[in-house]
Amino acid sequence: MGKSFLNTILKKIFELLPNKNNDIGTPNKILIVRQHNQLGDLLATVSFFKAIKEKFPISKITLIVSPENFAAITKNKFVDSYFIFNKRKLYNPVYFFKFAKLLRTKYDLAIVPVTVSISFTSNFLARISNSKSRIGIEELSGKKNDYNFFFDRRVAMDWRKHPDANVADFCLDMIRPFGITTSNLKSEISFEESDNKNAEKFISLLERKGDELLIGFHIGAGKPPNRWSLDKFAELLNKLNKNYKAKFYITGSNADKNEIDYLQRKINIPVKLFLNKQIPEVAAIISISNLFITNDTGIMHVAGTTNTSQISIFGPTNPFNWAPIGRNKYFLRKSDLIDDVTVEDVFVLCKEILHPKKVSGEYILAIIDCGSNSFHLVIAKVSDNGSFQIVKHEREVVRIGGGSGASKIISTEVIQRAITTLKKFSIIALSFDAQIRAVATSSIREAQNQIEFLQKVVKETGIEINVIDGIEEARLIFLGIQKAIPTLNQKILCIDIGGGSTEFIIGLNEKILFSSSVKLGAVRLSKMFFPDFIITEEGIKSCLNHIQEIISPVVKEIQEIGFEKCIGTSGTIMSLAFMIKAMKGETLIESYTVNNYTFSKDEFEKIEQSILDKTTAEQRGKIPGIDIERADIIPAGGVILSSLINQLSIDEITVSGFAIREGIILDAIAANS
Repeated sequence: MGKSFLNTILKKIFELLPNKNNDIGTPNKILIVRQHNQLGDLLATVSFFKAIKEKFPISKITLIVSPENFAAITKNKFVDSYFIFNKRKLYNPVYFFKFAKLLRTKYDLAIVPVTVSISFTSNFLARISNSKSRIGIEELSGKKNDYNFFFDRRVAMDWRKHPDANVADFCLDMIRPFGITTSNLKSEISFEESDNKNAEKFISLLERKGDELLIGFHIGAGKPPNRWSLDKFAELLNKLNKNYKAKFYITGSNADKNEIDYLQRKINIPVKLFLNKQIPEVAAIISISNLFITNDTGIMHVAGTTNTSQISIFGPTNPFNWAPIGRNKYFLRKSDLIDDVTVEDVFVLCKEILHPKKVSGEYILAIIDCGSNSFHLVIAKVSDNGSFQIVKHEREVVRIGGGSGASKIISTEVIQRAITTLKKFSIIALSFDAQIRAVATSSIREAQNQIEFLQKVVKETGIEINVIDGIEEARLIFLGIQKAIPTLNQKILCIDIGGGSTEFIIGLNEKILFSSSVKLGAVRLSKMFFPDFIITEEGIKSCLNHIQEIISPVVKEIQEIGFEKCIGTSGTIMSLAFMIKAMKGETLIESYTVNNYTFSKDEFEKIEQSILDKTTAEQRGKIPGIDIERADIIPAGGVILSSLINQLSIDEITVSGFAIREGIILDAIAANS
């Protein structure tokens, strides 16, 4: 009742009418209120200030901070001035009048950025400031800001739409509607010559020899669930000391004294302490280190501003949201329990960083496949002999092919989903120092707003996507299949059923004899014949008739050329292979275990019937071996394959674990050589 009454009173006195106009002009004086954020939050979102300065270079930013977080922005080149807001000091007349003067200064714009919580105090301070306009949160992840009436320009932000977005990117959603953004999400701390001298003075105390490594640790964290075991830190330190010539130091404050004392009793090596230092000083010492290892805490973000290799250990927090962005910035997480990360996990990564097994000519490729259903990232380590090893694979269901029906427009929501995914992929690729090569297939090449989409991607992520035609797509698929399946002197038919199209290739050894791409895909046909992904007899019949009409000319050409072996690849066929393996009681381990796996027409028909018997995606999701993220579109993919098997008299299909992504890798290797 009390809060409701207060809300009513404040609304009568302070309510501002909403302004739907996103043109905010060219503000010269900007007030930003961030007294509600922790130090790490403020450091992680320096991109917010950077974006404003890029858009309005001559603007002056005044920032209201707190005693707990102000250290994050001392000497920050994007902030012109700051004021430390302390509620306890408001009773001091000198402090009060100084603060009142700050608020009564004329501002063109006041903004209250938001990441994970809504602050009444910050909202209220922005409202009582002497600002022409105020930008604030309307609702955060579905939770209404009860005091959004303090703002004339109100923005809704939602983590649920982009659960893996980095906070440096997510915070920009507050100002993107007004044309303010940046593609440079890396945090920054400015430190001066005096900070460097203090760092060098500290290093001199270590008596470090020329070839010795310098490795730093931060073992504390404000939140207990974010603290890796001190015993594990001790074991790691001892192990690093045994295997490397190095000097070690620990950062922290007096608050970490008990933890540091415990650790020092557990290790048998001298470790210097770098305690109670200013943030720029800490950044300076980390910047001249070879490696820094930290818990998920504020100092993690300080280290993130440097170019030093870094390992951040995570527990309950999503590292994609909070881990620092940049080259050589690594994180380890296994579960919500931070101690599930083992000493060996960290040590193996230390070895990779400190003594990488890199030979002359070796490099890293990051291949991004922007498909109609899913976007994939493959990180491959390429050796100087042209061989490659896949070291990481990420997949996000984006459903580019789920746009606005026949108009073939990629919706604003889907564009944002795609950009969020590509930013995540870019962060991962950057951590591997990888060369990025991105390609797009049918849904993007057919989109009427393709140019707009590609331009937004470049602006927001820096990634240039190469939109390839169906023939080039078929060529790359064939390259990948050749690497995965031995087919010497056999004429092979390759079938790749994607989200928006199906590719056919007939090849003999390295020569392509025939290739074709038709507009039949699992996402495309699901939209056309199975609304809401509900299976009906009428839908199946209409779908089959449509498929037969589209593929008849292709079937005729394939029959004329002939083939000895059929190879299937990519999402639909690999998913069906997993389901067949599960149906037969065979072990399911990882995706590439289906490579060179063969299933018969009879086995396929049994699993297809099982799929079509389940009316809804929820029911299909319970079929053993199914990829739950394909439960909605697998019927359409299965009907396509069924039609091909019957029209081409295919008795069995061998599955290739490689397809377009691996083909792109091989193509890039050939180009580089």
